[in-house]
Amino acid sequence: MIALLGDVLRAGPLHALIGDTARGVPPRASNPRDIAWRGSQTIELAVELRIPEELPNEGRYAHARYEIGIDVGAEAESLSLSHETLYLVPERPMPEPKEPKSFPRTVSVPTTLQERQYKGWRTVVKKTPSGNDHFKGESSNWNNQFRLGPNRSALANLPEDETKFPIAIWVRRVFLEGTQTRRPRCGGDAARKPARISHPLPS
Repeated sequence: MIALLGDVLRAGPLHALIGDTARGVPPRASNPRDIAWRGSQTIELAVELRIPEELPNEGRYAHARYEIGIDVGAEAESLSLSHETLYLVPERPMPEPKEPKSFPRTVSVPTTLQERQYKGWRTVVKKTPSGNDHFKGESSNWNNQFRLGPNRSALANLPEDETKFPIAIWVRRVFLEGTQTRRPRCGGDAARKPARISHPLPS
């Protein structure tokens, strides 16, 4: 999933699915509708990342939650982002498991992965269905709006300002650089050090 999200940021939703040899993006499907769930018009992905302690955060947030939707209902050449949101989320207690009242238990399947914004959540990046993109500082009232359109990721075009977006920039770096396929050379101190997901492997 991380690799796919990185390709959406890097090459856009269409080429993240059908491939782009110029950008080194492998094809995942000749027809994007083939990987949609049961004929759905939208492919949705959601991922939560634990925020490293060294990032400026003052302990207010524990996770970064990134949600994205790719509209595959239109013609393949006009594939677009239906929504995109990056939340900063405080620590949440795990719900207590409940004993089923009957067996087999009927489980309701959610119609969307989009979470409503709960109390204490902070929206840092948001793309609307119309293609407008909203950016809000992580610890200030700074905010701005751009119109990148439905084919370009808002997170990919986040302002490069680590004073306003230290966590969001880290999330973007994880998606773009966090999946490494190169093997480090054996031997030496570099090979004995643990590799962090947000940093390239030693060469």
